[in-house]
Amino acid sequence: WTLCERPPSPHFNAWGPFLLAVVELEEGVRMTSNLVDADAATLKAGMALAPVFVREDGATLLRYRPA
Repeated sequence: WTLCERPPSPHFNAWGPFLLAVVELEEGVRMTSNLVDADAATLKAGMALAPVFVREDGATLLRYRPA
């Protein structure tokens, strides 16, 4: 994971600082996603995460939070 303090493009300006992570599913698939309801100081590699579906701009997006 990493804390993105500067938006990578203008499309992300409204997000402010956000946590970007590589999430590994139980099936072994890895994907990038954002972490919500999380504090970067308390994250640990391999910790359990739970899916969260967030509605933004007319689309439903998959995010994760600490379980």
